[in-house]
Amino acid sequence: HGISLKGELSTQGWGLKTNYYLNKSNSKNHLFSFSFAEIKHEKEISQKNNSNLIHSNKKNRNSYIFGKINNVYILNFGLGKEVVLFPLVFSSQNEVKITYQGGLSVCLLKPYYLKILDPSSFNNETLKFNSVKYDETLDNYFLNSFYILESDKWIKGVNETKLVPGLFADISAQLGSSNNNKIIKGASTGINCSIFPKRIPIMALQKSYFFQIQCYISFELGWRW
Repeated sequence: HGISLKGELSTQGWGLKTNYYLNKSNSKNHLFSFSFAEIKHEKEISQKNNSNLIHSNKKNRNSYIFGKINNVYILNFGLGKEVVLFPLVFSSQNEVKITYQGGLSVCLLKPYYLKILDPSSFNNETLKFNSVKYDETLDNYFLNSFYILESDKWIKGVNETKLVPGLFADISAQLGSSNNNKIIKGASTGINCSIFPKRIPIMALQKSYFFQIQCYISFELGWRW
């Protein structure tokens, strides 16, 4: 048996994965995995409103991502196999392996909230800001940097999170410790694809897709017994 934790950096964000290995032979392991990843759009740019026209008692304003409408996270529950391609000639303690798996994918869509200037307060001594999520009727304000003060707290909108079930497939190549070692360690690179029955909107001004594809590198650490 074996259990490990992986940290991943991908083309769309970052992730954590835990694997449980069941050794079947010297060259093959069955694995069960659970992973969590945050998905970011390539067009996301963090910025701040430093306009002198919008005054606030808060000295340090939060940054915000212009046009972002959802925080997106993906949970994967997978089954697969790890196959040893060949042991390294120069080291009996390491092997080159290929891992492939698939299973259930769940996308979590949490609305992204901004603090927006209320136009009706222009004539007041104190400006008023409303915490709002994206709505097409608010395009003139949500997609206008002049009205945006900052992003609201991350916890805002958690109770509105929507779940979208789907499927995923993952394949990777790994340089890591051999099955004879008690310590699991290694580095891998691979590709992961999740597909869903509906489009996953991240940015208001960008096209959304039914799938999410990530290329990644990861580092693994664990133990066997």
